[in-house]
Amino acid sequence: MKILVCILGSVGFSVLLDVPKNKLLYISFGITLSAFVYEISYSEKRAFVSAFAASLIINIFGEITARFIRTPSTVIILPSTIPLLPGSMLFYSVNSLINGKYTLFRHYLILTAKTGLGIALGALIGSVIIILLKELKRQ
Repeated sequence: MKILVCILGSVGFSVLLDVPKNKLLYISFGITLSAFVYEISYSEKRAFVSAFAASLIINIFGEITARFIRTPSTVIILPSTIPLLPGSMLFYSVNSLINGKYTLFRHYLILTAKTGLGIALGALIGSVIIILLKELKRQ
């Protein structure tokens, strides 16, 4: 149920971003893939790994799909990363800080940082893999 709500919210956000309607099916698949990988692999101890894996898969999926449908890869990748964003963790960390619960603040802040770093590193390594594959194809 959590994945379904995540998908619906992300697709709705994509519509608000004015993504091309004919690309919405590909974006929806990317969002589903992202949410599924993240939710299946998530635990607080593995926040970095789950965000990294989902981001890496989405980046590679977005780059390959964009080539087939002849669109910029960001049209696919950006909406597909929405399920990965650590919004609730950031909210809980700020809420804990305001309420003086500094141990919880530290806990949620570290989770937020791990998730953000996982997303960034997954995107970076995914892009590097695609660039290397392009170079191998040229040779």
